[in-house]
Amino acid sequence: MYFHDDKYKLLAANSKTFAWAGFFLPRALLHDAAIAYHFCRCLDDAVDLADSEQAALSAITALQQDWQQGAAWLQDFQALTQRVFIPTNVIDELFAGVASDVGPVRLANEQALLRYCYRVAGTVGLMMSRIFGITAKRAVPFAIDLGIALQLTNIARDIVEDAEQDKVYLPATWLPQLSQASDLLQLQHRAKVNLAISRLVSLAERYYYSADQALSELPGTAGFGQLRVRFAIMTMSRLYAAIGRKIAANVELIWQGRVYVTSAEKAYLTLLTLRGFLRLLPWLGCNPDLQHHSQLHQELVGLPFIGVAEV
Repeated sequence: MYFHDDKYKLLAANSKTFAWAGFFLPRALLHDAAIAYHFCRCLDDAVDLADSEQAALSAITALQQDWQQGAAWLQDFQALTQRVFIPTNVIDELFAGVASDVGPVRLANEQALLRYCYRVAGTVGLMMSRIFGITAKRAVPFAIDLGIALQLTNIARDIVEDAEQDKVYLPATWLPQLSQASDLLQLQHRAKVNLAISRLVSLAERYYYSADQALSELPGTAGFGQLRVRFAIMTMSRLYAAIGRKIAANVELIWQGRVYVTSAEKAYLTLLTLRGFLRLLPWLGCNPDLQHHSQLHQELVGLPFIGVAEV
């Protein structure tokens, strides 16, 4: 364990990939990331651990009131948001995203899917970019893209578990004949569902690719610490993308249990990431004209920080 802290212990226990990548962060930034993770985890648990829909909604409402009123148990997170200037509307969207997970979930189309991913994970990308000192305006859309990519991978990985809880994140337009969550689990529909999952992984790859373009280019805090931040983010991106690529290579894996990257695979991918990162070192920050492609955010118009530094 990198250091002894209750919030970091929570992170390490529940997000092994994040903890692995976090090992490369400067200690202070890892501590701040663990504080943010603890807050996000509390929101997730409000839904996941509730005994009923009403209990979940009540828990989320109570958490939002605690946030707005500056409850003592959120003191660390409140101080963090003020210190790194995390906008309030970003936190509000995160609450809205988590609340949308209460009860049965159906997403009508790809727009609904991407807006959901923005709310529950693109917002986290925005938060983490502030924590890591990446404040350039042109960094904003790429931070959102990485969050969206990670969430799309999570959805692909958890299709079976979610369907068993009456939650379907695959857009209804992709599977128009399957109206019930239980339909996804029936063997006769396996081929159609597998095709939709492959489509989901391909969509995630578009957002990983976009985020990757910025990792070597965007300025932030100068010095070795910022290099460690870039490498940690790149490592996390590569490890999560590897989960999606495992699924794409053999979609049947998701029906056999949760797909994950083993420790040996993490070590190998980290070494590959380091090799690629070292090759990029001479070019870091050398593309002031880097621009984001607005097509990736056309379904997100109206949400906070969408349209910032877009081409």
